Amino acid sequence: MKVLFISHEATRTGAPLFLLHLCKYLKQNTDLELYFLIKRDGPLSEEFANLGSTFIYQSSVSQSRNIVSRIRNRVVQLAIAKRLRSSIIINKLSRLKLDLIYSNTATNGALLHELAGLNIKVVTHVHELERVMQFFGVANLDFVKQYSSYYISASPSVTRYFEGVVKKKIFEISCFPIHTVPAETASSSLRETLGIPTNAFVVGSAGTVEWRKGWDLFIRLAKDLKQSDAERKVYFVWVGSISDRIKIDLQHELELAGLNHNVLFTGHKDNPIRYYAMFDVFCLMSREEAFGIVAIECALYGMPVICFDKAEGLASFIQDDAGFVIPYLDTNKMAEAIGLLKDNEVVRTGMGKVALKRVKDNYRLEEQGEAVRSFLASIR
Repeated sequence: MKVLFISHEATRTGAPLFLLHLCKYLKQNTDLELYFLIKRDGPLSEEFANLGSTFIYQSSVSQSRNIVSRIRNRVVQLAIAKRLRSSIIINKLSRLKLDLIYSNTATNGALLHELAGLNIKVVTHVHELERVMQFFGVANLDFVKQYSSYYISASPSVTRYFEGVVKKKIFEISCFPIHTVPAETASSSLRETLGIPTNAFVVGSAGTVEWRKGWDLFIRLAKDLKQSDAERKVYFVWVGSISDRIKIDLQHELELAGLNHNVLFTGHKDNPIRYYAMFDVFCLMSREEAFGIVAIECALYGMPVICFDKAEGLASFIQDDAGFVIPYLDTNKMAEAIGLLKDNEVVRTGMGKVALKRVKDNYRLEEQGEAVRSFLASIR
């Protein structure tokens, strides 16, 4: 079976990395012929190309510092190059005699519309919840519904939401850790590099620094904990890329809150799991999250996980014994939970062991890869 996998981008973020590792498994363990269409070029494109023929739908826009040049490049790209590249790629794809399109995210509606002439069945793997789908608009969703014959969801919360949208039964698989835990993490030396005392308690979070991910709530959490007990040696570390605009807002907030010394935003890291190793507890601050793969990666280090109750996918992982599920946006309650874990090593260690075992038992690439293989085989 020849399958075209579509990735909306090639960044080192959740959905593209998920697809890359899933396809590595499929490449090694099935007879599928893998092809890739990358909607926006990025650092993972070369790794996709190592697995199969890869087409880049939209190359990265020139990053000229001259604003006029950037605008001109953007106009040229959208008005000319995009149409040329689209027709060329579609012609090449038509010659491959593909059997199936696997669209990894429900944000590729317009692209599926352009590929409709290939007359190939589409599986859409949905990672998104309502807010993200609203952002991409009604037209995108209409195209996804029009051209998708089958759906896979990334978590129970996505299944509930999207089954209500498409009025179809959706096949569900679990997430799995993307990064491998290294044998030696050297977290003490990393703490020293960041200026964090060896005996400090570190609250971690991760993800692209944006409103939906709750970077502002992370700062509020640090302030709530500081107010509840100013003598606690607690540091807060967020690992993830930051835009220049948000960096300005972030620094302003930290200065006004008096938190510059103990709240750190590291920016993008190629090997983020090294940083997760120095966390004592992981807090998912997202206002909305289909699951939160980073949380189960942190759980591999045997640490408790905390999230808000609207992050339903992760809440189903935590239950009542692998961390805490906090009422929506209640950073005071989250601060109380962190204080309990800091002061009670027995509770912290016990919850961490449960989290670690749950990941190993239920969130393995091999099981989820096999589930996808079986599902695709049933479509023949």
